[in-house]
Amino acid sequence: MEIKNTTVMTEEFYLYFQRFSMMASKLMLALRILSFAIMIGANIYIIYNALELLIVYSVPDLIPYMLLLIVFTVIWMILRFGTPKRMFKKYHLRDATIKFTFCDDKIIDETISGTINGKSEVYYKNFNKIYETDKLILIYVDHMHVFPIDKNGFEDESDIPCVREILRGAVGDKKYKYFAKK
Repeated sequence: MEIKNTTVMTEEFYLYFQRFSMMASKLMLALRILSFAIMIGANIYIIYNALELLIVYSVPDLIPYMLLLIVFTVIWMILRFGTPKRMFKKYHLRDATIKFTFCDDKIIDETISGTINGKSEVYYKNFNKIYETDKLILIYVDHMHVFPIDKNGFEDESDIPCVREILRGAVGDKKYKYFAKK
């Protein structure tokens, strides 16, 4: 049995895959909550000092505090929403075509791009965890190596449940997580 999938690493697919990966990562979630808490705390501190200055002094004395507030907010917004876009511009697989072949006991991926061409085989028993959404399947071989598989790249839509069962059987229900939109 062989099931084929062709995934093209477009900017839209890459951004979806990266944002989902960051949301699914517990460490990234903790870092985002911590950065948000720091930003809120800094903004409260700045607003408190600005109000104190407003009562004691005049409006021109508030300008440095308001600028600091704006700078904190802009930096947080850039880090929160802009990082995956900047990463895609430097991504070595930008606009690459990745052909996946699901066999009985392994996955074969063949990568074709302007900078990298390669082929690898990984046995299902070596998978660390698998996440599935409505648009993609993320297969983590380890913490750094991931196969992003576009569900629209399957030759036949009926192949998706077959692949799901193969992968779920390989890692078990505990390491296979399905995230559906509600």
